[in-house]
Amino acid sequence: MTALQDIVVVLDDSAASEMRLTVAVVLAQQHGAHLTGFSAMDLLLPARPAVQPRDNPQVDTLPASQLMNWGAVLPHDYPEADTQAAEAAERIETAFRERLRFSDLQGDWQVANGKVSETVVCWARHADLVRSFHLR
Repeated sequence: MTALQDIVVVLDDSAASEMRLTVAVVLAQQHGAHLTGFSAMDLLLPARPAVQPRDNPQVDTLPASQLMNWGAVLPHDYPEADTQAAEAAERIETAFRERLRFSDLQGDWQVANGKVSETVVCWARHADLVRSFHLR
Protein backbone atom coordinates (compact mmCIF):
# COMPACT_ATOMS: atom_id res chain seq x y z
CA MET A 1 0.00 0.00 0.00
CA THR A 2 1.24 3.47 -0.88
CA ALA A 3 1.95 5.68 2.11
CA LEU A 4 -0.39 8.58 2.67
CA GLN A 5 1.36 11.92 3.09
CA ASP A 6 -1.50 14.40 3.37
CA ILE A 7 -4.85 13.65 4.99
CA VAL A 8 -7.74 16.11 5.27
CA VAL A 9 -10.60 15.46 7.67
CA VAL A 10 -13.79 17.50 7.46
CA LEU A 11 -15.02 18.40 10.93
CA ASP A 12 -18.24 19.89 12.21
CA ASP A 13 -20.07 19.89 15.51
CA SER A 14 -21.83 16.54 15.03
CA ALA A 15 -21.21 13.33 16.94
CA ALA A 16 -19.93 11.67 13.75
CA SER A 17 -17.19 14.29 13.48
CA GLU A 18 -15.34 12.79 16.46
CA MET A 19 -15.33 9.38 14.78
CA ARG A 20 -14.00 10.88 11.52
CA LEU A 21 -11.22 12.56 13.48
CA THR A 22 -10.33 9.34 15.29
CA VAL A 23 -10.03 7.43 12.00
CA ALA A 24 -7.98 10.24 10.44
CA VAL A 25 -5.61 10.37 13.44
CA VAL A 26 -5.02 6.62 13.34
CA LEU A 27 -4.30 6.74 9.61
CA ALA A 28 -1.99 9.72 10.01
CA GLN A 29 -0.08 7.91 12.77
CA GLN A 30 0.22 4.73 10.71
CA HIS A 31 1.54 6.60 7.67
CA GLY A 32 3.42 9.44 9.31
CA ALA A 33 1.10 11.77 7.41
CA HIS A 34 0.35 15.44 7.82
CA LEU A 35 -3.24 15.91 9.06
CA THR A 36 -5.34 18.92 8.14
CA GLY A 37 -8.54 19.58 10.03
CA PHE A 38 -11.01 21.40 7.84
CA SER A 39 -14.39 22.96 8.33
CA ALA A 40 -16.61 25.35 6.46
CA MET A 41 -18.64 28.05 8.15
CA ASP A 42 -21.72 26.85 6.27
CA LEU A 43 -21.44 23.50 8.07
CA LEU A 44 -21.53 25.27 11.40
CA LEU A 45 -24.46 27.63 10.87
CA PRO A 46 -27.31 26.93 13.26
CA ALA A 47 -30.12 25.06 11.56
CA ARG A 48 -33.27 27.00 10.87
CA PRO A 49 -36.25 25.73 8.93
CA ALA A 50 -36.65 27.00 5.39
CA VAL A 51 -40.39 26.96 5.96
CA GLN A 52 -41.79 26.78 9.44
CA PRO A 53 -45.25 25.21 9.83
CA ARG A 54 -47.71 27.51 11.58
CA ASP A 55 -49.04 24.75 13.80
CA ASN A 56 -45.62 23.63 15.10
CA PRO A 57 -42.99 26.39 15.31
CA GLN A 58 -40.62 24.13 17.27
CA VAL A 59 -40.42 21.50 14.51
CA ASP A 60 -37.08 19.70 14.12
CA THR A 61 -35.17 20.98 11.13
CA LEU A 62 -32.64 19.53 8.76
CA PRO A 63 -29.00 20.53 9.22
CA ALA A 64 -28.15 23.76 7.44
CA SER A 65 -25.57 21.99 5.26
CA GLN A 66 -28.17 19.54 3.95
CA LEU A 67 -30.58 22.32 3.09
CA MET A 68 -27.79 24.09 1.18
CA ASN A 69 -26.88 20.97 -0.75
CA TRP A 70 -30.51 20.81 -1.86
CA GLY A 71 -30.19 24.37 -3.15
CA ALA A 72 -32.23 25.98 -0.38
CA VAL A 73 -31.46 29.54 0.54
CA LEU A 74 -30.73 29.59 4.24
CA PRO A 75 -32.49 32.22 6.26
CA HIS A 76 -30.01 34.49 7.98
CA ASP A 77 -32.73 36.39 9.73
CA TYR A 78 -30.94 36.62 13.02
CA PRO A 79 -27.56 38.25 13.61
CA GLU A 80 -26.30 35.56 15.99
CA ALA A 81 -25.93 32.94 13.22
CA ASP A 82 -22.45 34.02 12.11
CA THR A 83 -21.30 34.50 15.70
CA GLN A 84 -22.52 31.03 16.68
CA ALA A 85 -20.79 29.48 13.65
CA ALA A 86 -17.52 31.27 14.46
CA GLU A 87 -17.69 30.10 18.07
CA ALA A 88 -18.32 26.53 16.93
CA ALA A 89 -15.33 26.76 14.57
CA GLU A 90 -13.12 27.91 17.46
CA ARG A 91 -14.27 25.02 19.68
CA ILE A 92 -13.65 22.48 16.92
CA GLU A 93 -10.24 23.96 16.12
CA THR A 94 -9.21 23.86 19.79
CA ALA A 95 -10.24 20.21 20.09
CA PHE A 96 -8.47 19.36 16.82
CA ARG A 97 -5.21 21.04 17.87
CA GLU A 98 -5.34 19.33 21.25
CA ARG A 99 -5.80 15.98 19.51
CA LEU A 100 -2.77 16.70 17.28
CA ARG A 101 -0.67 17.54 20.33
CA PHE A 102 -1.82 14.49 22.26
CA SER A 103 -1.21 12.21 19.24
CA ASP A 104 2.16 13.80 18.45
CA LEU A 105 1.09 14.55 14.88
CA GLN A 106 1.95 17.37 12.52
CA GLY A 107 -1.03 19.19 11.12
CA ASP A 108 -2.89 22.38 10.58
CA TRP A 109 -6.39 23.80 10.66
CA GLN A 110 -8.37 25.44 7.88
CA VAL A 111 -11.82 26.98 7.95
CA ALA A 112 -13.48 28.31 4.82
CA ASN A 113 -16.48 30.24 3.66
CA GLY A 114 -18.46 29.18 0.65
CA LYS A 115 -20.34 26.16 -0.55
CA VAL A 116 -19.17 23.10 1.35
CA SER A 117 -19.01 20.67 -1.57
CA GLU A 118 -16.93 23.02 -3.73
CA THR A 119 -14.53 23.80 -0.92
CA VAL A 120 -14.00 20.13 -0.04
CA VAL A 121 -13.32 19.34 -3.72
CA CYS A 122 -10.62 22.03 -3.80
CA TRP A 123 -8.94 20.52 -0.72
CA ALA A 124 -9.27 17.02 -2.12
CA ARG A 125 -7.09 18.00 -5.08
CA HIS A 126 -4.15 18.57 -2.75
CA ALA A 127 -4.52 15.61 -0.40
CA ASP A 128 -3.92 11.87 -0.61
CA LEU A 129 -7.08 11.18 1.41
CA VAL A 130 -10.10 13.24 2.40
CA ARG A 131 -12.35 11.87 5.12
CA SER A 132 -15.59 13.74 4.82
CA PHE A 133 -19.18 13.15 5.77
CA HIS A 134 -22.32 11.95 4.10
CA LEU A 135 -25.71 13.50 4.49
CA ARG A 136 -28.71 11.32 5.07
